[in-house]
Amino acid sequence: MDGAEILKRLPRAIRKPTTHIIDWFHIAMKIQPMQQIADHMIRSQSGFAEILPTAGKDIRAVKWRLWQGRVDRAIQDLEQLSWQA
Repeated sequence: MDGAEILKRLPRAIRKPTTHIIDWFHIAMKIQPMQQIADHMIRSQSGFAEILPTAGKDIRAVKWRLWQGRVDRAIQDLEQLSWQA
């Protein structure tokens, strides 16, 4: 049996109901591209440095709060960042 066949049979083999758990590492990795974009925008000469001077720092703070288990504060910070955009 090859890997593709195992993956096809997997959903039938898992008991229902199934709870899917995503850990903080994977959530934080979803934030990484946002941080890279903000850092690039700030370094570029396109004028974003004046508009979003702390965006990279703010996104890093959200990631840190997730790693420390401060989810409520991380959500508040993300909402604040979305209003700035």
